[in-house]
Amino acid sequence: MNICTWIYCDGVHEESDYPQVGHRSFSRKFQEVYWRCVAVFFATSRRMNPTARHLLYTNASEIPSVDGFDLNGFLRERLGVEVVRMELTYRTPPGYYGSWKNQFYLFDILKSIAAAEEDDTEPYLVLDSDCVWLRSAGEIEKAIGRHGLLTMTADVDHDTEFVMNGLSRRQMKGLYEELLGHPLPGIPYYYGGEWFAANAGEFRRVMAELGGVWEQSMQRFAGGKAKFNEEAQMLSYVYDKLGYESRTANVFIKRIWTQLTGFNNVEEQDRQLTLWHLPSEKKLGIARLYAEVIREESAFWQTDGGAAYVDYMAAVMGVPKRSVAKTLKDARALIFHKLLQRVN
Repeated sequence: MNICTWIYCDGVHEESDYPQVGHRSFSRKFQEVYWRCVAVFFATSRRMNPTARHLLYTNASEIPSVDGFDLNGFLRERLGVEVVRMELTYRTPPGYYGSWKNQFYLFDILKSIAAAEEDDTEPYLVLDSDCVWLRSAGEIEKAIGRHGLLTMTADVDHDTEFVMNGLSRRQMKGLYEELLGHPLPGIPYYYGGEWFAANAGEFRRVMAELGGVWEQSMQRFAGGKAKFNEEAQMLSYVYDKLGYESRTANVFIKRIWTQLTGFNNVEEQDRQLTLWHLPSEKKLGIARLYAEVIREESAFWQTDGGAAYVDYMAAVMGVPKRSVAKTLKDARALIFHKLLQRVN
């Protein structure tokens, strides 16, 4: 099994706005948030998947020290992560959409894997770095063997009118029909872009379609027409066009929102998942877990696997229930970050 994540480090002239993180995206403080996520992602995966091949895709010329810790040595030597350096080529023109610009780096990763001389059955899993592992990828690998490609619906899949990144599912249906030239029997799903799991053969099949979708989207933008605004919408269209079965990944992963004040979709059954995607925990639970991960004698490394490990992760991330201690820590951290943003 090949388990991958990525970090794209914006340059000064590539600045994007990420409200969850704050700071300017080219700043060291901003990028350190994601480097901590990368370390936690691979540490949790190495604990649960000791024999898997781990790959980090990045444009960074070097892996920095974070909080005075040699992250480069930790990833390469302690965790055995292979670092693949790659530039962003899927660049949208000015004014295309939204406040972030590097989400299409995923397409460069998919293209690179599709072009590799791999057997068609070789399984790959590409994930956002703010995911943590609770269990082995063994069942995921088996599911890839059965389906070829696994799809994950996002947390708005029940609402056909909710607008996600400029398009609702109903609006996506109209755009699909325009591009395909025929009506659809139902409203298509919106699939999360934080997950791409498939064998190498399906990577090639998807990329054969994705290039055309990208070009169509750029042309439609130039002509002022409705278009796909981000990577998940383009992938959703390709999945639908190629006829992949829906929700085959939802048994393994969920986009879990743990906001102290705001949207919260945590459920007791989340403890049974293989992975948690935790966008709200980048500067909270994941940052605290990073401090544990980089210490060999910490509870993270010393806790036995199985139920004890899940209990440990649940306490750190507040899933399925945030403890009083975590609530106080989160509130203090959020107040501090807001004050710092005002000062900046």
